[in-house]
Amino acid sequence: TIRRALIGDAIRDLTIKELEVFSATLERALTEGACGLSTGLSFAHAQQVPYAEIKRLAQIVLRKQGFYATHLRNEYEEIARATNEAITLSKDLGIQTLISHFRPFIGYENQFEKALELVTKAYPNTPIYFENYPYDTSIAPIYTLLPTWVKNGNLETMLDHIKTPSTRDHILEVLPTIE
Repeated sequence: TIRRALIGDAIRDLTIKELEVFSATLERALTEGACGLSTGLSFAHAQQVPYAEIKRLAQIVLRKQGFYATHLRNEYEEIARATNEAITLSKDLGIQTLISHFRPFIGYENQFEKALELVTKAYPNTPIYFENYPYDTSIAPIYTLLPTWVKNGNLETMLDHIKTPSTRDHILEVLPTIE
């Protein structure tokens, strides 16, 4: 929420000044009673957030004795790599880290098992935890199926891409086939 308030719907790295504003806003929120930082790395506008940015913000949270919660960057074919990123941050900083909605998806069970094994091996030496999403159905905005370059911008920009015939044709070519 803070990041999007700073740069809107752009998908890009923060400038040094923007990161300073984010850091100051986070520090103030923690001083006023916030208990930590959460990231939605699986969502379109946060998938490209660099690890260094997250680590810098998590250091602020750690100084204020807070915790870090994250939605993994990828819950499908790259779930093990995304899980390892959360474990690495937790291990590097010693910050309590919660993986939100840690769950297997049909067709990606093997990848989920590998990710679960990473968490199991890391704990208890690393303060990494997860909460389970106990439902057999999940909801996500339809735009999450679009390629990243289409999601760069606001909803109106996405709709413009879809309405432009040549762009729409290219989007349809690269969309995964749902069986």
